[in-house]
Amino acid sequence: MEIETDRIEKIFHTKDYADSKNIDKLLEEIPVEIFEITNDVIEYGKVLLNKDVSDSLLLSLSDHIHTVLKRMKDGMTIINPNIWEIKRYYPDEYLVGKKALELIEEKTEISLPEDEVGFIAVYFVNATMYDKPDEIYSVMTLIQEISTIIKYHFKKDFDEESIYYYRFITHLKFFSQRLFENKQADSQNQGDLFEILKDKYINSYECVTLIDKLLQDKYQYALSKDEMLYLIIHIERLIYTSDV
Repeated sequence: MEIETDRIEKIFHTKDYADSKNIDKLLEEIPVEIFEITNDVIEYGKVLLNKDVSDSLLLSLSDHIHTVLKRMKDGMTIINPNIWEIKRYYPDEYLVGKKALELIEEKTEISLPEDEVGFIAVYFVNATMYDKPDEIYSVMTLIQEISTIIKYHFKKDFDEESIYYYRFITHLKFFSQRLFENKQADSQNQGDLFEILKDKYINSYECVTLIDKLLQDKYQYALSKDEMLYLIIHIERLIYTSDV
């Protein structure tokens, strides 16, 4: 359908969104209002993060917001198990997520739970990082190296179907991304808790020291006490809840 050019208010580009059939389907299912909200969120995020984002974010995030709003109307919510990691390691993206919820409530009068702040933040993490193939490969390599150290240290395979494995890999993804982007997490001054868990979970702590040695030798990166603390917790859950 042809439109008079002087009536065009906005033009949305999706040049890197490969599947045109999916585009047509989404455009049929998602109300224009959702695209407008999403576009406002993206523009806010680009300014706050001072980064370009993948063109596909408009469609993928619009689809997510549309789906979440439908679930809320049906009384369904999803818990975000990684909310603390997202808030801690990606505070700027987290702020974008908070702004998104404000805009959504303003336009739709629907208040979404804080878990959605984390989910939306991850969309921005992916949209600003996963368009870098070399970085993706580096992240995958580092995750594999750390996983191998843990497997050999404990002589156990992981239960890759467990929620603890999912949380562990998510933690490693966030950690690896920060390492390669030279983003250091602010200290939460949890030194006392670290000392307690170090003595309580000796085997996991020894494993973390091996990981720290790898990072220092290969990547010139030394783990902070906070980072070692979280790794100890993840390894404990991963190893001692996994099936042999």
